[in-house]
Order: sequence, then C-alpha cells, then structure tokens
Amino acid sequence: MGMISLVLSVLAMVAALASVWFTSETIKKANSSNQKFYEANVKGMVQTLEDLARNSVEATDKIDRLEKAEKKDVEKNLTLRIQDVENSVSKIRALIEELERFVPGCPKQMNF
Repeated sequence: MGMISLVLSVLAMVAALASVWFTSETIKKANSSNQKFYEANVKGMVQTLEDLARNSVEATDKIDRLEKAEKKDVEKNLTLRIQDVENSVSKIRALIEELERFVPGCPKQMNF
C-alpha cells in the first residue's frame, strides 16, 4: 500500500510541475503577443499624443505672449505673432489628423 501511494505522489508531483511549465510558456507567449501589439499600435499613438501635448503647451505660451504683447508696446509686429500662433495651431491640427490614423474603423487608417 505504501508503494502505491509513493508512485501516485510522484506522478502527481510530475503532473503539477508539467502544468506549471505549460502555464509559464503560455504566459510568455501572451506577453510576447502583447508587446508586439503595443509596438505596432500603441507606441505610435503615445508618441503622437506626446507631440500634441508639447505643441499645445507651446501654442498656449505663444497665445500668452500675444496677449501680453497686446497690453504692451513691443517692437515685434503683432501680425507676425498672430501668424506664429496660426502656425502652431496648424501643427496641432496636423498632429490630431495623424492621431486619427490610430482610431479603429477610421477611413484614414485604411490607407495603403
């Protein structure tokens, strides 16, 4: 009786170790798949969002300087400052359009 329980316990231990090994391999494959998905889809969107945030801050700073220039008499022409702000807005608009590529089902995403 003792020999049968020993054999069964060894078999149970082998089965448990095999299940742990199979589980770890499955997790490695899932992590690899998730990393590939991140690299392909999310990483570009994150970079675009960072660019958008940076350009938004720059545009806000330019608008603040423009408002201060309206209050003060500054040697730089006001129209040049307005054009500078408009250029910043066009950069932001371009980044938003680039961001639309990452939206699922967006027609711009299907460009080949």
